[in-house]
Amino acid sequence: MVNVTVRRVIELVSITTQIADTVDDELIDTINRRGALPLITLLDWLGNWPVLVGNKWNQSAFDWLDTVAKMRLDQTSLALPDRSIYLEGFNNSLYSAYYKLMVDCAIKFGANNDSAHIEMMDVIKFETQLANVFILD
Repeated sequence: MVNVTVRRVIELVSITTQIADTVDDELIDTINRRGALPLITLLDWLGNWPVLVGNKWNQSAFDWLDTVAKMRLDQTSLALPDRSIYLEGFNNSLYSAYYKLMVDCAIKFGANNDSAHIEMMDVIKFETQLANVFILD
């Protein structure tokens, strides 16, 4: 039983690393091919992404309901496949890889390295708080 669990964990870590590398490579290829302008334009329309605009972001002018309406968000799921991953935090390799991917994406779109780490830590903490209130099926 323990060997099966250990083998499964090793497989998941390997798969997670491959997925993160593939997603990262595909993202870089797409950005290089199309440039970041389409996404930056969308982010601007949605109220900007604070990690990219830094001190220029006006929190008081940001309207969450307007952004949700623009994105046509309804009940959604968490970004990671299982709520327990959030609850394990950085003890889980998927959680760590997800955080790294968020930071890397922010930096690739022009965010300052320190700001990207701080802001994405806030994002993943927020998602973890959401995971804590989600009702299990």
